[in-house]
Amino acid sequence: MTERLDALLVHAYMYKYDSPWPKSSLRGHMQVSAASELYRQGRVNKIFIAGGKVWGEGYPPLSEVMADELKRKHIPSEDIIVKSGAMDTPQEIDLFLQEANKRGWSEIGDLANESHQNRIQQIYKRRQRQVQSMSSELILEDCRGKHITNFLKRFRRSALERRFRLRNKLIGMVYLLRLEKITSVLAARSRNKKFTPSFDK
Repeated sequence: MTERLDALLVHAYMYKYDSPWPKSSLRGHMQVSAASELYRQGRVNKIFIAGGKVWGEGYPPLSEVMADELKRKHIPSEDIIVKSGAMDTPQEIDLFLQEANKRGWSEIGDLANESHQNRIQQIYKRRQRQVQSMSSELILEDCRGKHITNFLKRFRRSALERRFRLRNKLIGMVYLLRLEKITSVLAARSRNKKFTPSFDK
């Protein structure tokens, strides 16, 4: 039997750019769907989200948008922990680890797209913490059948995903040079107005 996690960090992936109201992008929707499936299976006690106001004060934090979507999938609000201050992946992880220490969570996990996971593991390694790493694609493949498998085949081959993989490799190289704090500062400065990311939609 799979061990039940005390908490799972669900990474945020932008808003849907052309939506008339704020909602998760394609990647964000995959995260919400996979996280709700893990909760439904009884594999996690708490879902933690930390995405901030990456489009500025005129839009809600990504974490609140995702929390609303999780609630619509019947996840109880008391099991969704929202901390809305993160502008990038290292900040999401730091807020999660702070909350884990505060609440005494010992069994923790991390849910992200496959192409994001190497960079995420670099960050945990530098924080000297181990977590159970989970792929949103694999979770969805396991529970949603042939139609999601066909979608994920197209997604993995898409230009969108190729750009995301390239972006993660470049940022990962910056991390290896121990310049992670610089990327966080740049993210906080640049993410204060609406923009179209080349790696998400």
